[in-house]
Amino acid sequence: MLNRAGAAAFALALAVGVAACSSSGNGAYPIYKPGDAGASSPSGPTTPAGNPDVNLGTPSGKVAITIVSPAASGATLSTDAPVDVTAKVTISMGTDVVDPQTVRATIAPADTPTALIATVPLVGPSSTTADQYVGKLPLTGLKTGTYTITVTARGSSNQSGAASVNIKIDAGPLITVLSPVPGQHYKGSLVVLVAIDPGVAPPVSNVQGAIGAMPVNLQPTGTPGLYRAVFDLTLPTPLDGEQLFIVSATDENKVRAELKVTFDVDLEGPTVTATTPSPGTIVGGLITISANITDDGGLNDSTVQVLIGDDKTVVFRLPLKANGGGTYSTIFDTNNLTKCKLTDPDGVCIVRPTLSFRAADNLGNESNVAYEIAVDNIPPIADLTPPKIRTWKLDMGYRCSTAFDPLDHKDFDGDSPNDLCQVPQLFDLRARIEDDGNHAEGLKQVPIATVDPNATAAYVLDVVKDANGADQPLVVDTDGDGFCDDINPKLQATTSPLTGPKQVLKVRLGPVPAGGTGDFYVPDYAGETEPMPAFCGQGPDTDPALNLCGLSPTVAITYSPAKLPAIWSIEPITPVDGGYCFGSQLDTLANHITRAPAGGASPTGWKCIAIVATDLVGNRATSAPIRVYMPDYVNGGSHNYCPTPPTGAGPPPSCTGTYNRTTGVLTQQACISRNFKVDPGTIETCYLGNCD
Repeated sequence: MLNRAGAAAFALALAVGVAACSSSGNGAYPIYKPGDAGASSPSGPTTPAGNPDVNLGTPSGKVAITIVSPAASGATLSTDAPVDVTAKVTISMGTDVVDPQTVRATIAPADTPTALIATVPLVGPSSTTADQYVGKLPLTGLKTGTYTITVTARGSSNQSGAASVNIKIDAGPLITVLSPVPGQHYKGSLVVLVAIDPGVAPPVSNVQGAIGAMPVNLQPTGTPGLYRAVFDLTLPTPLDGEQLFIVSATDENKVRAELKVTFDVDLEGPTVTATTPSPGTIVGGLITISANITDDGGLNDSTVQVLIGDDKTVVFRLPLKANGGGTYSTIFDTNNLTKCKLTDPDGVCIVRPTLSFRAADNLGNESNVAYEIAVDNIPPIADLTPPKIRTWKLDMGYRCSTAFDPLDHKDFDGDSPNDLCQVPQLFDLRARIEDDGNHAEGLKQVPIATVDPNATAAYVLDVVKDANGADQPLVVDTDGDGFCDDINPKLQATTSPLTGPKQVLKVRLGPVPAGGTGDFYVPDYAGETEPMPAFCGQGPDTDPALNLCGLSPTVAITYSPAKLPAIWSIEPITPVDGGYCFGSQLDTLANHITRAPAGGASPTGWKCIAIVATDLVGNRATSAPIRVYMPDYVNGGSHNYCPTPPTGAGPPPSCTGTYNRTTGVLTQQACISRNFKVDPGTIETCYLGNCD
């Protein structure tokens, strides 16, 4: 806003004019020059700052405003264009000047003048429009009704003035789209329903609608103001995704109103992500099947399900329950699928079932995500006395190594014992353990969950007869299929030295890393009694293969395409240069594997040893137990491998039994265990030590 000093230049002409047409006696204020004595007017005004040649005198007068346009109060305007506002702004009866920067126009509802809708400056004056100020007030978006346009201004001494005029706004017909609902999803045919109120200027005419580039033929329904059309979302080409519906109409004043609504054409089914088990996962026992399933148009929860079977026949149809956050799940027992049975190794069973996740949205759009998983309901094979094997390689033709025991050389009394051996205080305790899986005709790769190192161990029992004179079994069949699958639940497993007859020592086993090579030394074949495979020739190696470490075999064998370790031993198991690459030994004295009759402690007697092997999906089995006889702990005894127990050792125990989970009854009914077998007269051959 201009102050008196800032308006000096604008008022200079006015001051000069007053001086020229008036004398000092007619009340006009004189002009003072710089340096004049007593530079003040008779009424005392001072010289303006920044312009000492001009004195404006005492401000006076009022701001007078006349609205020129819109001229008539009550004029009807449309919202199609802004309204031109023209106002004449002057100072009446005084010497003040109008501050151009304060001339503004506002518009507000007539019944709520303080609710300003818009404010714009008016520009002026100009050489051709003296005292006139012009501008444009926007009307876009205003509803039909009466509004007040007000022009305000201030003078250079801050006094104000205002003038107002009322106008009427015709915003055209009031359009309401009842269908499609904004943001909703549709498919197929769409019923379009529009309500149109003509407003202040009936009747309505020129009702038009369009979806994309296609016109919508809206027709009156018989209900006043209601229009309807059926629109095919599939013709001429199916619409998909977000669509724009535009509807317009005109009133009697030719004012056109338009409304735009967006909606979705939904031809896609729900989105299915984060499925578990993931494709190819090897499962067994109880599994959780889940997926994240969402749909912007609304999911029909009753359709969310998973189908389990093969690629031709649905075996199970399971509803998935909503867990919140778009996650749906259920629990399934894979044992309900056609199981591979240990009692029927050639039987038919499911190996790679298909999971098919199904869901539909509220429009009926369906989604289906299907893929294979693998089922493993076969436990590992554990063997304390595996047969000899050979390794072979393709080098100058097929060549086979000499046959060897994969656990040790079986030369010394401290080597891994066979069944019915007499053992010393310390001996190797090793087993060949490989996971197995479901088999089927034509299967190229057996899916295996792999051995769980945290649930695989050796158990050693000091055999004590029960109250009925029967030997306590170490391993039992708990599911009635005749195969040993667990430790006798009436025994107490412990990792500490034994202190009582009901305890059984649990010894952790670890995998022996792959390494070494078979012995392809030619003279080794000379005295070999094991049959050589017909496809194999003898190797030309000039030196025998070296043991991996100590008195171990020359090779630690593996299995499966992943070359998983097949030999398990007592820990620690060190690197090859650490001296215990095939593991440590069991010290029976340190672990109190003794019998304690009334006459005093004695280690003599039969002991049962077995392996419990479990895979990562919970399939469990035991090895066939071995019976070993332990004499007194004395030095200087036989150092030959597997001495025969003494005549007075008594009959060996069976070490196996059967346990009824329901009744808790333990019987002496023997169970059997799988082991590594080869056809009579042959020896298993493994490529470079990998027994796949």
